[in-house]
Amino acid sequence: MTNYLRHLFTPHHTNNHKAKVLHLSSLAVLLVLLIVSQLVTLYLPQRYPDILGFASSIPVSRVIELTNAERAKLQLAPLSVDDRLSDAARRKAADMITHDYWAHSSPSGVTPWSFVLAAGYQYIHAGENLARDFSSADSAVAAWMNSPSHRDNLLSSRYQNIGVAVVDGKLGGVETTLIVQMFGAPQTAKKATASTNTLAKPVLAATQSPQPTDEPAPAVDLPDSYPTPTPILDPTVSAVYLSTLNPLLLTKITSFAFAFLVIFILALDWLMVLRNKIIRLSGKNWAHLTFLFTVCLIIILLRPGLIL
Repeated sequence: MTNYLRHLFTPHHTNNHKAKVLHLSSLAVLLVLLIVSQLVTLYLPQRYPDILGFASSIPVSRVIELTNAERAKLQLAPLSVDDRLSDAARRKAADMITHDYWAHSSPSGVTPWSFVLAAGYQYIHAGENLARDFSSADSAVAAWMNSPSHRDNLLSSRYQNIGVAVVDGKLGGVETTLIVQMFGAPQTAKKATASTNTLAKPVLAATQSPQPTDEPAPAVDLPDSYPTPTPILDPTVSAVYLSTLNPLLLTKITSFAFAFLVIFILALDWLMVLRNKIIRLSGKNWAHLTFLFTVCLIIILLRPGLIL
């Protein structure tokens, strides 16, 4: 067994003084295994959704907790959860998946505020943040905080309430996880009496601020539920367990593991060559190491999620 491992990982006369794993045929096998593992990771959630869960590591409560934690850093009042805004967020996520679009307004012109009004929430201010394809609530909130317009929504002193929905389904034929944040400030009896015909139109995240209108956003007769998506209302024990099997995270881990394995063997091979003063006419390990270190850095910094 020792001789076999030496043959695989260290320069020796049995492998022409070059680790067998670094031979072109061995690298080709490793590359095929990497491609197969990535394909399996993409296929399993569609064929066996109970094995790999897209939204399993994004509990709604965590998104709200992180949002209020960011507000607390600036000594802003925490947002309280409003069931009507939560319902509006679920309606919006379901509508995006049902009608296959990724935008604040639907192709038919339905705005986010239509979902808010349809859920029974009468607002004086409202806002929306969207995210997709994130593997955790922390990375999604961090992405919002790094975007000026989304950050403004999270940290606005105008808002009092929040509603969040995490829904998985398909957009453009690709499995995805949607996170919808709805923010609002409700109309008070005093403000509603003072102005019955004027309603400030809310500002969308990541879009230009629209001009106020003299008419309130119209309520749209929207269906109460959509059959396609699966909303994640509350975290469960099984969801916490499945969070380690998130496909986006697995794809990143397998890619990093492949690169790290090759880096380790190249470094070991280089050290053995220097130590034993082996003269090699081909192969520049330092160049390969530099390239793979760059690949690993890209993998680590890669953020697959999108915000809107």
